[in-house]
Amino acid sequence: MKCIAKIWNMIYDGHRGLALSGALYVLLAIFFILQQQWDERILNGVNVWLKPTKFAISLVVFNWTLALILPLYPYSDTKRKRLGDLVTWLMVVEIGIIWLQAWRGKLSHFNMSTPLDQTLFQTMAASITVVLLIAGLLAVDAFRKKLRTSEAMVWSLRFGWISVL
Repeated sequence: MKCIAKIWNMIYDGHRGLALSGALYVLLAIFFILQQQWDERILNGVNVWLKPTKFAISLVVFNWTLALILPLYPYSDTKRKRLGDLVTWLMVVEIGIIWLQAWRGKLSHFNMSTPLDQTLFQTMAASITVVLLIAGLLAVDAFRKKLRTSEAMVWSLRFGWISVL
């Protein structure tokens, strides 16, 4: 338990918003898994709650990883906080729309069938574009700036960013 508490403290100290939203996504993933048992609606051959489940799980990993690595960058506290806050809120929008579309039994991605579906998809596209631009900034700065960690970790981050982007 001490190890889990230590990891949680590192995540929380890295960025509170990313840490707490990641915890929310753990709860959402559990909820979405349960929904798959109760709601048997199928969309494109799979349960409507499968996509929100996968997104919730991936957002736990993404947010908590970002919370752990943001402090390694030689940014001001304000810049780190703003980047983390922006990602936090944009991903809340993203998972919220995916949840709404699952509840409605509609596709969340590439759905242009109604004006509402089109607006929701375009909102998601704009959100993820900003998140990818932030990831791009972090990737470039992993090569340009002196990070506050070991050389091995710097190269791990660089290769990690290359594989993500």
